[in-house]
Amino acid sequence: PIIAPLKRSIEDAELEEDVIEFHLAEEKPKVVDCPGPVYPEMARRAGISGRVFVQFIVGKDGRTSRVTAIKGPEILRQAAIESVRQCIFRPAMQNGSPVDVKMTLGIRFDLSR
Repeated sequence: PIIAPLKRSIEDAELEEDVIEFHLAEEKPKVVDCPGPVYPEMARRAGISGRVFVQFIVGKDGRTSRVTAIKGPEILRQAAIESVRQCIFRPAMQNGSPVDVKMTLGIRFDLSR
C-alpha cells in the first residue's frame, strides 16, 4: 500500500490554508506523529483522487477523538479517518494548561504523489 505522509500534509495544510476550522487557543496543537493515510487500492485503480475534510477533537492528551469525515469522495473517507485517529499532537494550550480543541482538516489524496 502507498502511504501518503500526513504529517507533511498537515504542515502543508497550514501553509496552504487547508485547515478550515480551528477553535482558538493561545497555542494551537502541533503534530508530533502522524502515519499518513493508506491510499485505498480500489480508489487508486479507479483513478479517484481528491480531498477529504475530517473534523476531530485534539484532546488535552494530544490524541484525536470524535473523528468524522464531513466532505469528500466516499471511497477515500475511511482511510482519512483511520489516519487522523492515529495522529498524536502536542495539545493546544490556554493559560499554560492543555485544552481540547476542535479542528477540521483537508487531507489530500493525489495519485501523482
